[in-house]
Amino acid sequence: MVKANRDRNWIAGIWVLYKWRTLEAASQLKSFEKLIVSVPWHPLSSLNKKFPQQAQKLWGGKVNTDTALAYDATIALIKAMEMQQQPSREGMQKTLSLPNFIVEGGTGTIQFGKNGDRKNPPSELVHIVKCRKEEFGVAFVPVKYPTAKAAGLKCD
Repeated sequence: MVKANRDRNWIAGIWVLYKWRTLEAASQLKSFEKLIVSVPWHPLSSLNKKFPQQAQKLWGGKVNTDTALAYDATIALIKAMEMQQQPSREGMQKTLSLPNFIVEGGTGTIQFGKNGDRKNPPSELVHIVKCRKEEFGVAFVPVKYPTAKAAGLKCD
């Protein structure tokens, strides 16, 4: 679709496009400037500034959205278990939905509503920029950065 569009119209996509396959496809196009993808988190605009660096050091590679959300789920479950004398599935649901249940995760503050949905989930718009040192010569960066250089990426 991006190829056929030839940058005539904006294309907005969801998180499923935030993958290496999209970067690979974009690297083969002359232009991909009108593609915007909504993602739950990006390391360059993390509310928890320490998390991306700590995770990269621990795992020896770049941290991605999947890693950040898995970390958040784990840290929330650990805290909920610690708040119960005898953890149970029903107890976990009740504990996670308590108004005073708050934990700081990789993506920021984690708190849930009574319906089980996360309150104020993080969200970020990203676009693709050229960056020769990345695997496909392009990278996703938050839209507030017009270029890889502005985002602080070392591309030359």
